[in-house]
Amino acid sequence: MKTQIKEIFKKKLNIDVGVIISCGHKELKRNSVYYVESSDKTQRYVIKVYGRANKQLREINTIKYFKPRRLEILLYGVMPEGEHYTIYNYIAGLVLDDVLTTLNEEDKSNVFLELGKEMGRLHACKTFEYFGDWTLNKQSPLSHYSEFMISDTERMIKNIENHSGDYLEILKKSIEIVRQEYPQIRKLNVGRLCHRDLDGRNIIVSQTRNHYNFEAVLDFEKCVVFNEYFDIIGLVRKYFIDMPWLIKPFMIGYTSYKTLNEDFFYEFKFNVFRLGIDLASWSYEVSNTFYLDSIDYLKKITLNEDLIVRLSDEIRLYRQD
Repeated sequence: MKTQIKEIFKKKLNIDVGVIISCGHKELKRNSVYYVESSDKTQRYVIKVYGRANKQLREINTIKYFKPRRLEILLYGVMPEGEHYTIYNYIAGLVLDDVLTTLNEEDKSNVFLELGKEMGRLHACKTFEYFGDWTLNKQSPLSHYSEFMISDTERMIKNIENHSGDYLEILKKSIEIVRQEYPQIRKLNVGRLCHRDLDGRNIIVSQTRNHYNFEAVLDFEKCVVFNEYFDIIGLVRKYFIDMPWLIKPFMIGYTSYKTLNEDFFYEFKFNVFRLGIDLASWSYEVSNTFYLDSIDYLKKITLNEDLIVRLSDEIRLYRQD
């Protein structure tokens, strides 16, 4: 792989490569990501080699409509063996999840304020008259959204019903709750860009003296035209349950570009449970770490009936600018 990467940089960009270092999220084994440095050490890049071609298409199309803060696609193509690749500018910084516990409350608030602005810009930048992926055969009319969501959730449930182990009771209860919430699924009036993997693993921050600053959101390989609310639900799971005070700065940033409609709150309970079921359904045979994380999340929202109401109410306070 490294030999092929050197050839791409030489032939396509006329750059002699000196250093290639593997990086990225190795546990899930989805893509190969490399840090690349020119032989004279003056230029730095990141190249991503995709496990699936459609992931490259998602990033290219998303960035066509949305100009991410600091992130640029410099080149994309196909390797001789058929793997699709994309080359990006290198963004110096730290992965948020790696340093989150070292941030003070002021820095966390500032990071989530800027993250809110970035997500508000993403969700507001373009609307579509369909939902789905970027190829015609994977796009559906907006009127089919509720039907699709129920069918897709039942697909996840079917996967979970094949699980064994110590967590079947919590999974069974979560399934019961999510099915009760099917009537609350929103009517999708427009499709919007949805990152679908908004997580501290994909957020870069920089450190200046004793403070941390938001730099960029990465990894748009899952971004499709969908229900944009799922990005906020992802933050609820990962951060807002344990740090609800971060809702305010995030929403202040977000609503400087886009408000939340009332249907966000109608389907809130469905979406928070569906996310846990989604994570549990695919991670069971892929990553024990992600699977246990999904179980822990489902326990929190299933065994604490007031939690979802409190979170929804807190978000509602800041739904408009």
